[in-house]
Amino acid sequence: GGVARLPPLLSLGLSLPRFFPPAMADDLADACASSIGGVITVAVTYPIEIVKNRMASSSSSSSVSGTRRSAADVARDIVESAGFLGFYEGVTLSAVENAVEKFMYFYTYSALRRMLQALRGGPSMIVDLAAGSLAEIAHLPLSIPLETILVKIVNNPGKGALALIRDTVREKGVSALYAGTAASAVLSLKPAIQLATFEAIKSRLLSRREGKAATALSTGQAFLLGAIARAFATILVFPIVRAKFMAKNMKGQSNGDAKAGGGGLLDVIAGLYPAMELVVRQSGVADLYCGLPQELARATTSAALLMAVRERLTLVIKQLLIGGRNLQ
Repeated sequence: GGVARLPPLLSLGLSLPRFFPPAMADDLADACASSIGGVITVAVTYPIEIVKNRMASSSSSSSVSGTRRSAADVARDIVESAGFLGFYEGVTLSAVENAVEKFMYFYTYSALRRMLQALRGGPSMIVDLAAGSLAEIAHLPLSIPLETILVKIVNNPGKGALALIRDTVREKGVSALYAGTAASAVLSLKPAIQLATFEAIKSRLLSRREGKAATALSTGQAFLLGAIARAFATILVFPIVRAKFMAKNMKGQSNGDAKAGGGGLLDVIAGLYPAMELVVRQSGVADLYCGLPQELARATTSAALLMAVRERLTLVIKQLLIGGRNLQ
């Protein structure tokens, strides 16, 4: 059923003082559970992320020569140069970035979704898309610098994060840490599509349950549905994600540095098509999807784990925050 099985200590009545009203407890519980889930997913999927990012960054330089390195080639190079620990280069920063990003995203998403549903008079996919997109934009000022440094760590193994930050700021200024912010804003629809798909199917699944209404999926259902929703969103926007990642690693073809690192939202939107056109002209349409299998493997596993942890852990954390006994 939908009744949460709580740990023994909680079932004995252990709870925090009731400082949080139910609505705030919902938002905090969702954010904390998602943050924990984000760290777990990094630990599991980071090696795939390393291989995918190395493939994406190397393909921009190899496209001129017409050669393309496979995932096996990249993985072999990592093992030869740094051993198996090379697959976890930068994992600490990635875990911190994920924890912060997921907390901010899901806290903002839960609060916005509740307010928008109240304004509209009920849940809808439009509300979920709007809340998801706005929540994604809200965390960018903090998460983009972390992501920028993480990309540099992946592509410069053996060099410390502080040294990379110092070199980046010295060469291009603080604004270089925010390279790709506008492109990330354009891509805010991806997590919105994922969550809107997840919530729409979840609502239908829960409405079919007999007896008492439930508010949470089983762990298995959340895992499977999280994977399906993420795969759908990833396939839709992957060419744009690919263009954004390549822009972060461009070294300055003509005046491309200025456009890739700076420029406003309209500049980025206007530049996405020419960037993708360049990839197609140099390497063919298939190169727009270079790294897609690895991204699907990483992203669907990551989303499935995150949603499974979030779906069940949210109930336990909410129990702590409000001291309730019969959460469903």
